[in-house]
Amino acid sequence: TIVGDGGFLDQDKREYSVDSGTLGAIPFDLLEDRPNMVPDDLGKIHRFNKPFQVKRGLKSTIHFGKIRIKI
Repeated sequence: TIVGDGGFLDQDKREYSVDSGTLGAIPFDLLEDRPNMVPDDLGKIHRFNKPFQVKRGLKSTIHFGKIRIKI
């Protein structure tokens, strides 16, 4: 992120807490074999039904598919 750690909002006002100065995405399949994991322990979980791109947008945003987070 541009400012480091903190809380960052997407276009739907969902907050993403950052404690490493970074945002990332991993395949959901890596989480399915962890039945005792509470999803919010590791951040927000979004399921995408098809491949998506991660890119930096205009006006200090990062895009994970259709999700836009102001950084």
